[in-house]
Formats: sequence, C-alpha cells, structure tokens
Amino acid sequence: MQRSNSSAALRTRLSLVAALLLVGACPDPEPEPEPCAGDGDPVLALANRDGEAPLVDGDDVEVFPPPQGGVFTEFDVTIEDMAASELDALWVTIESDGSGDTLATVRFFGEGLPLQCTEEEVLVVDNLPVGFDSSVTLAGLDGMPVVITATAETSEGNFVSRYDATLRSTDY
Repeated sequence: MQRSNSSAALRTRLSLVAALLLVGACPDPEPEPEPCAGDGDPVLALANRDGEAPLVDGDDVEVFPPPQGGVFTEFDVTIEDMAASELDALWVTIESDGSGDTLATVRFFGEGLPLQCTEEEVLVVDNLPVGFDSSVTLAGLDGMPVVITATAETSEGNFVSRYDATLRSTDY
C-alpha cells in the first residue's frame, strides 16, 4: 500500500513538472503596439498655432510679442507613424533665408512634450513655443523670408521636415 501511494505521488509530481515545462515552452505573445505607432517612417509636420492645415512652402508664419516679452512663434505639431515613447527629442530651427543666420532654435526632449495620441492615431502637440534670439526685433522679422526645419530624433534615426516661409508680425 505504501508503494502505490509513493508511485501515485511521483506520477502527480511528474505530471505537474511536465505541465509547467509545456507552459514555459509556449512563446510569449506579441506585445500590443503602442498607440500611434505605425508601420512606416514617421511623418513630422508643423502648422501655425491653431492652423487648419500643415505649413507648405511659401506660407506665412506668425510671430508675436507674448506677455512675458521677447518674440515668439507657436506651432501645432503632428507626427504620424510614431509612438510617443519613440521620440527622443524634437528640434525646431528658424534661419534667415538670405544670410543663413539662426534666428531661433529650440529643443524639447520627448518626455517633456505634452504629446497626445488622437483617435486618428496621430501624435499632436498644440502651441509649441519657439523663442527668437534676443537680438532680433518683431519689426525686423516682419516680412523676412526664412527656412524652418523641424527634426524628430529617434533611436531609428532623425526625421526632418523643412519649410520655406515668410515671417509676419501679429498680436498675441
């Protein structure tokens, strides 16, 4: 009698070990993709603050004196085919089209951006501020042709959008 109880206990233990090995041998399920992650290369676009459509070459870009002083512009940013965790940094640079002088540059680190994923699976940031160098004036910028470059830095490389635009002064 003792022997059959030991055999039954051994068979039970071996069955449990075999079941655990089978469960452990199953591959892990594929993780769910993050919101806004896409299959293609990211597409980065800028628009004037509260703008209806992304900038295109030849557009005017609003510059203004905010209450805190200085001269700024604000962009609405969209990034398609990228999860928020993939963005390391976002750069925006504005250079004079004539002289090539840098008039404004700003870098935001991914975790510092208030990125939101829309229902359309697009990352957005509204009213991203870009401050101009303290040596430039609003009057000096009005009507100036510029090159605006936006760069999304990721571990997969940099993705760049470039626009030829004209600065126009406006009220805040």
